[in-house]
Amino acid sequence: MNSEKEAALINKRIDASFKRLINTRYQINVVFNHTYTRFIV
Repeated sequence: MNSEKEAALINKRIDASFKRLINTRYQINVVFNHTYTRFIV
């Protein structure tokens, strides 16, 4: 197997899961801020 191709595949996978993690954190922040402001008002 070509190790360069493998490394690129692994990098792509890490990149995808990292973006998913950022998206999840963003959604949690949005939901949290929404409920938080609702409690204050």
